[in-house]
Amino acid sequence: STGNIDIFDYDQAFSEKNTNSIIANYLKINLQVKLFEIINFVENNTFYEYHVPLKTMYAESFPEISANSRKLALGVRDLFFYFESTIAPQIFVENASLSYTISLLLDSIGFTNYAFLRVDEEDDPIIPYFFVAPDQSVAVVLQQLAVSTQSAMFFDEFNNFVVATTDYIM
Repeated sequence: STGNIDIFDYDQAFSEKNTNSIIANYLKINLQVKLFEIINFVENNTFYEYHVPLKTMYAESFPEISANSRKLALGVRDLFFYFESTIAPQIFVENASLSYTISLLLDSIGFTNYAFLRVDEEDDPIIPYFFVAPDQSVAVVLQQLAVSTQSAMFFDEFNNFVVATTDYIM
């Protein structure tokens, strides 16, 4: 997932030059941005406000601030950038399940927040020969696994990497 966030910075809170800003010290590449939907309602004269998580994103670069309009532009994307920048270890495994190969791959790079979704009666796809060539990124290996097993792979609203089979999605 990728996107852009535009913020009107009327008091220059996002400016590194603003010594009174409590935000300026945290402006950096990979700044975490959590997006929520706020649901308000009244029941029995009591006001309720729920914050529903939508997505966790990360800044792709330093925020760009327009001096004239005081508009802050921030390009964001999900945690998949981490997989794109990490080289996968060379692995060779025979007759391994999809969940095993992904667990082996992600555990070997120290990434542990992942989940597998499939229908209860469904068997885990078996990969006859799983081989990771030298100098491939983790992202490339995951994309190849997704295509070959027709699985969906994405980051959920809690920043977990999710692998869902076609039957589960359908």
